Amino acid sequence: SVTLKEFTQGCKAKGLPANEQEGMRTLFRLMDNDGAGSIDKKEILFLDKWQPPPYLLAEADMGARERLFKALLARHNDNSLMAWRRSLDKDSSMRVSYEEFVIQCQALLRSGMREASPPCGIPAMYAAIDQARSGWFTFKDWDSQMHSWLLACVKYCRTECGSCTKFLQRCIAECNADIKNDSGVDFKTFSKSLNKAGLAPSQRLAVFEGLQACTKRRQSDGG
Repeated sequence: SVTLKEFTQGCKAKGLPANEQEGMRTLFRLMDNDGAGSIDKKEILFLDKWQPPPYLLAEADMGARERLFKALLARHNDNSLMAWRRSLDKDSSMRVSYEEFVIQCQALLRSGMREASPPCGIPAMYAAIDQARSGWFTFKDWDSQMHSWLLACVKYCRTECGSCTKFLQRCIAECNADIKNDSGVDFKTFSKSLNKAGLAPSQRLAVFEGLQACTKRRQSDGG
């Protein structure tokens, strides 16, 4: 059997950072089922049976993450929100789980994007995005800058109109469109309505294009 002192000394000898040593003490107590102050072989057998998700064991590869990011930007008009919505977050939940990411990477590979299956493996690329290794990542993890622009837009819409849907309806009314026909809003009207949101015209355009449905053509003329 191994005592707490022996366990922590062994972890330290193997290079465990000082800031994680307290966590090892907690782990020891969890494995010490009988509270005897020591752990034996039987008490840790479950660890050999545990099958953790691959991303927990993989070493994050930031290079693979960056290559995928750039490849998706090249495919989606240099717009990370568009890439997010059309290639990763297919259910529009604003977060992507590990399982979803694997499925989308496989689809991207079939479409010819080699960056979706790097030599390091999908788990290592995923770990570079989900750095907390929580099992999912958000749009902020994907692109923090575009996320801040989108968030500013959402905050403004909710402050001014109560919701983004009501904001869009107001935009449609301003351009004399029929709401029931869902004819949409052009960029000029959208940009003008967001004039006080604290976003530059180029930032409004990026958000506008990222929000467009997959079937919509680019509408960037005007304000």
